[in-house]
Amino acid sequence: MWFYTALITSVITAIIAIVGKKLVANVSASVLTWATLVLATPIIFIFVLKEGVPQLNYVFLLGVTGSVLFYTAFPFPKNTTFTLFIENLMVIFGLLPLLYMRNKNFYQQITGNTKLFLLLGALNALSTILAFQAVGGGSVGLVATILKTEVLFVLLFSYIAFKDKPKFETLMGSVVMIAGVVLIKIGL
Repeated sequence: MWFYTALITSVITAIIAIVGKKLVANVSASVLTWATLVLATPIIFIFVLKEGVPQLNYVFLLGVTGSVLFYTAFPFPKNTTFTLFIENLMVIFGLLPLLYMRNKNFYQQITGNTKLFLLLGALNALSTILAFQAVGGGSVGLVATILKTEVLFVLLFSYIAFKDKPKFETLMGSVVMIAGVVLIKIGL
């Protein structure tokens, strides 16, 4: 099951890249990042309510503040969605003053592209939650490899949406990547 979850996550993440490319023509990159987190967080919160809020302690707060260090030093908490939710809140509120100072018109940038931002937020939440589920269900190394197939889907969707034509070398690399994914799937 983790294989398909990771593959679906790659497709969704590729769509996020394409929608992001369209949005970045009208908004600043910092507004794009911040708004995506803001719009994804309520969806993640729905999953937090479903799974329940774990008991918090100083290790959890330290881990959320420095998640990379936390995940390498301590085991994953049972409710990873809650951890993701708290991380998003910390980033949202931590970046808001900086975003306001650098982009005083950030609200207009967001409201001028509301539909695309809503789509991006929903897709971001979905891909993040699916990625957490995939990692929880399979070997981290194999899941990470499947998640990297996002590149293939970005190439495909970029060609469909923007008529971007990849170089021959890129296509050959894609064939090698597809062969690797098939070998991973057969070997399971």
